[in-house]
Amino acid sequence: MENKTEWQKKLEKIQTTLSSPNPEERKQILEAIREFFNSLPSTGKLVVGVVSLLLLASVLKIILSLIQLAITVVFLLLVGYLVYLWLGRQANE
Repeated sequence: MENKTEWQKKLEKIQTTLSSPNPEERKQILEAIREFFNSLPSTGKLVVGVVSLLLLASVLKIILSLIQLAITVVFLLLVGYLVYLWLGRQANE
């Protein structure tokens, strides 16, 4: 039989708890996840933190890109409307 570390045992506990989730087991699931996270070595916590920050940064980058796209579209619509008004004046003169 394999020698399993403490965090591997806790990970198995999380997997078995998640395999049959009942509303009463939500507290157990959260506790198992908390125990797993607390049992990680400090380098594991660092890796989880860095990955979380990278995911957050990528989400923020996507949001900022969408905002930039929206501003560009509004600007182009405004320029198009001004050209439309200018051409209308030219036709009336």
